[in-house]
Amino acid sequence: MTIIDELKLMNYTKIDYLKALGKDYKKNDLIRQFLKEESCFSKVSKEDALLVLRSIGVSERNLEKTYMEVTGK
Repeated sequence: MTIIDELKLMNYTKIDYLKALGKDYKKNDLIRQFLKEESCFSKVSKEDALLVLRSIGVSERNLEKTYMEVTGK
């Protein structure tokens, strides 16, 4: 499983969780669309990429490491 696949799974899980709570999940639905393209993170700024990773649920401790993995930097 690639890192993008793992992020997709995390995001799908968060969408299901938010739906179950009756909360707004539009942001995560947009992220779902964003993650469809393998090179999605290379097309946005680092700040935007980190915002996406935080929204998916990547912990602050793993944020920079995950960013490096998804961008190949």
